[in-house]
Amino acid sequence: MQQHEWATLLLLAQYVQNSWPSSATKQVPFNTLVGYTPLAHQPMHASNIPSTQERIEKIKASRSTALEALMKSQEQQEGTNSKFDSFSVGNKV
Repeated sequence: MQQHEWATLLLLAQYVQNSWPSSATKQVPFNTLVGYTPLAHQPMHASNIPSTQERIEKIKASRSTALEALMKSQEQQEGTNSKFDSFSVGNKV
C-alpha cells in the first residue's frame, strides 16, 4: 500500500469506527442504527436471518437504551460547573 492510496481504506476505517462502542451511549453505532454489527467479510453462504419483527424490536430496544444513556449524560453535564459566561446585548466579546 502506497501513501497516495489511502482512499481505498476509507470503507474499512468507517467500518472499524462504527464497530466501536460510543463513549456516550456505551453501544456500537451499528447496533443502534440497524440492530446488529455486520461482518467485515460477508460470507457467500445462506444464513439464519431473524424475522423482521424481531429485528424491529431489537432496534427499538437498542435505540431506547442509547437515548437513556444520552439523557443521563446530558443531566450529568448540566450539573457540572461550566466555564461559559452568558452574553447580553451590548457586551463586547
